[in-house]
Amino acid sequence: MRRSVAIIDPDINTQRLLGPTLRLAGLDIVSFANAELFLAQDPQDIACVVLEQALPGMQGLELLAQLRAQDFDLPVVMVASHAEIDLAVDAIRLGANDFIDKSRIDVALPRRLAQYFATRQPRPRVAQQ
Repeated sequence: MRRSVAIIDPDINTQRLLGPTLRLAGLDIVSFANAELFLAQDPQDIACVVLEQALPGMQGLELLAQLRAQDFDLPVVMVASHAEIDLAVDAIRLGANDFIDKSRIDVALPRRLAQYFATRQPRPRVAQQ
């Protein structure tokens, strides 16, 4: 069974950069340009979320806080183009599993995802009636 990674980032270059590497690792990508589009979908097939801080509308940290308040239990990796220590600390305190500077995302993210998936049991599927 293939796993999907949700990338919530308005920058199309993020998907272009990560797409080939993640697909080679057996992962599908589902892209969202903002938090609101992500919230409007069913996360059933998503195994991990890559979340940019700088989003139009609701910011990444706001979405992260909302997801964790709703007991969203999937790994969330925060990314930012202008990564600052305070932002990384805030993301981890709000429940991010990791924080990656976008200048290193093509190297760091595939490794981190491999670690998450190696240690995480897949969620059981809910049968449709």
